[in-house]
Amino acid sequence: VIDRGTQRELRFGNHITQSARSLTAPDVLVLDYTRAMMAALLFVPKPEHVLHFGLGGGSLPDCLHRHLPDVHQRVVELNPGVVEVAFRYFDLPISPRLDVINRDGADFIREDHHSYSLIFLDAYHANGAAPHMNTGTVFRLLRDRLELNGWLVVNAWGSQREMLAEVRSSLRATFEQLHMLSVRSESNVI
Repeated sequence: VIDRGTQRELRFGNHITQSARSLTAPDVLVLDYTRAMMAALLFVPKPEHVLHFGLGGGSLPDCLHRHLPDVHQRVVELNPGVVEVAFRYFDLPISPRLDVINRDGADFIREDHHSYSLIFLDAYHANGAAPHMNTGTVFRLLRDRLELNGWLVVNAWGSQREMLAEVRSSLRATFEQLHMLSVRSESNVI
């Protein structure tokens, strides 16, 4: 956890900012890719049930919690240290509308049978995306957990071209529609 001026950042021992929070404007999403992921609200403006894979500092769940008082969220995070950091340093709210589960996402989705309006897949570790979460098998399980007219929102690395091509191919094989939003060149693709 690093404070730079008015911004607090979460990093996994390298130069990549995994999560960031404004210390002066906590309601504002700092990172471009998190703002891009929120474009999902154009398709599902009032989600009731949201599932997140990957917590980081909790920017997305915190933003939805603050701005959508009727949303119920479940967050699945593999690393218990990340969960502790999100609550301790990034002010992730303790709320009955926000359930944080310390578990492997692929195992969780095999056993969870709830339906969700939105599912955010943003599972990363120090070396990049969690590859076992970006497979056709997991995408099919996630599709089966979406409500009618629900949306899966995936954060992928544009700089890992082979992995991005595999993710796109698996998503095209699993879903009727695929919309892509590039955040910046050689950066996140939502």
